[in-house]
Amino acid sequence: MNVELYVYDLSKGLARQFSYSFTGVHLDAIYHTSLVFGGVEYFFGQGILRKVPGSTHHGKPIEVVQMGKTELPMDVIAEYIDSLAQIYTPESYDLFLHNCNNFTQDLSMFLVGKNIPERIRTLPQRFLETPVGQMLRSQIDQSMRSMTQAPDAKMPLTNRQQPVYRASAPTSNGLTKSSALPRSDDTHGASIPAAGVHNVTTLQEIQSLLDSARNSCAVIFFTSATCAPCKILYPSYDELAAEAGKRAVLIKVDLNQALSISSKYNVRATPTFMTYLKGQKENQWSGANEAQLKGNSLRLPTFQRKITQPVSFPKVPPLEKLAAKIGRLSEEEEFSAIFAYVKTREAQGQMEAPLPDLHRFAEVIATRFNELPPEVHRLPMQE
Repeated sequence: MNVELYVYDLSKGLARQFSYSFTGVHLDAIYHTSLVFGGVEYFFGQGILRKVPGSTHHGKPIEVVQMGKTELPMDVIAEYIDSLAQIYTPESYDLFLHNCNNFTQDLSMFLVGKNIPERIRTLPQRFLETPVGQMLRSQIDQSMRSMTQAPDAKMPLTNRQQPVYRASAPTSNGLTKSSALPRSDDTHGASIPAAGVHNVTTLQEIQSLLDSARNSCAVIFFTSATCAPCKILYPSYDELAAEAGKRAVLIKVDLNQALSISSKYNVRATPTFMTYLKGQKENQWSGANEAQLKGNSLRLPTFQRKITQPVSFPKVPPLEKLAAKIGRLSEEEEFSAIFAYVKTREAQGQMEAPLPDLHRFAEVIATRFNELPPEVHRLPMQE
């Protein structure tokens, strides 16, 4: 596995341009570094963070240094990084004495037995040896915190830190096994289970969860305890679950603990995602792409969503185009009454427009929702 050192300049070129005038010492850059291996970028700031390579708030690296190859297994590396997390905490960060470059130095020595470049390791000492460095040390440290410790990402949880959303016994990898789900005998099918990410290990559990979401939507996240890129997405997936609440079912499957599920769904790579809408499989993709996860995962019927900010239009939309999108339902009495109200209000004022039966309109929407074209009622949750 290749190990790369990503080098960034926090000053964005200003250090090279003005450092000699202010300090009497020429500085090429104010270095920030991270290590990239196994498809993940690791760095120290607000604790030890993991991101998709090149996607941090620092932008593009000014240099990529090939550090070598490591033969260490990912579970050993993960255990070592967990041990470093006890040392590299958000509170321990110091721009000059305990920073991102100290972290990459320690991790690089563990992975490949090689130091990061000397010009990076010795930069803080060179600056502190100047009169300006000694005088402004604390002020510079504090002023740089917004950049070095920006809330770039929440610290992904390790296997041992995986949150428990439902009361049950932990499995061998630290994930919690979903408890039995209540079934409903009403005409609407199974009830939506409690909100949160549901960690499952059997086909029966996953099918029960999918059945409970046949009137809404569901997402399956196929992961494994040794998949480093998967851990990048854990916080985002948890946030999606919290946002969806009981309106959607988010499932997580550790393939190392659920071989029967892996076989049935023919999953060969992690992370892999599958989405379901109203009981039907809608989409599938692989890869640790946070934007794709947030953009593709949850697609809920618009009228089933809680509207916290009503949409206001500065002018009346083209009703003919809207009717064409709705299709034949636009000819129904309830829809015609809405269109007539909007047209009359626009032309003659609100006092002359007869208010339609909104209760009846809501009932029609609820009972005949499936007859609406998909592009009318399927919208991403993130909008």
